[in-house]
Amino acid sequence: MYHNSHRWLPLGSLLFVAILLLTAFLLPQTHADDEAEAPTPVEVANAYVKALANFKEDVSEEHGLRMQVKVIPDSLQYKIALEYRRCMRGGYDDYKTTKEIKKALKEHKRLADRPMFRFLIEATDPRVHYFTEKPLDKAMLLKLPKKKKAVVSEEKGNYVFATWSVDQSEGRYWKIPLGYFRRHRFTVQPTAKVRNKKDEPFEVGFVSLVKYEQPEKTHYLDRYGINATRKEIKVDEFKELPRIHPKFTFHPGSWELPKVPESLAKILEEASGKKKKKK
Repeated sequence: MYHNSHRWLPLGSLLFVAILLLTAFLLPQTHADDEAEAPTPVEVANAYVKALANFKEDVSEEHGLRMQVKVIPDSLQYKIALEYRRCMRGGYDDYKTTKEIKKALKEHKRLADRPMFRFLIEATDPRVHYFTEKPLDKAMLLKLPKKKKAVVSEEKGNYVFATWSVDQSEGRYWKIPLGYFRRHRFTVQPTAKVRNKKDEPFEVGFVSLVKYEQPEKTHYLDRYGINATRKEIKVDEFKELPRIHPKFTFHPGSWELPKVPESLAKILEEASGKKKKKK
């Protein structure tokens, strides 16, 4: 006679096992899992630097010119964020990090309440050329909301301010100082603190740029043209070349600054000597 060797569990036992499996699947993750997924100090520092560096951004492209700007709302805050990230990458403890942050606060305190603007300017049409009539720092418009003098740094590109030979009609030959570029990155900061109690808009860009559009030559004797290498330009009347005034407008009154990481906030409190005394 054939005997079934399989033993069957009672229905109640099967139901109990199913409930256990379902409960285990639906239970929230344990505290240990939460700790494993928490961001590391380096990740926290990286995220904070990135939030400040990409706080606001705008791009315009017209007249054969592409202009991009990124706004860092406070230069001191950004310097401290970079220093904090350096400390976290170096594995510094709280004592050493506080010491380094305190040193950075002292070194960069003059940058408080000064926004930073990172520009990228690029001539996108090979036939269109742009010039500044003043050195780059004096060619910038910083209305924050009052006009401020600018300091330019972190330059990377091919902007050069030099003397150009301008051959005009009727034999007029000028030597003119001009700034010329095809693609250039640079950072602009105001030389003084910005006070904006009325939440007025900020305007940043160029006071003016000279635009020269090279015509297509129809004859080898055509006198119009440009030679950027030799710094020569041929035109009927340089003063009559069009001027453009590219700029961006921002509304700082609506800005919400990135939150300072809790770990950095505690260190800043200690480094600035503003730590609250326990009662």
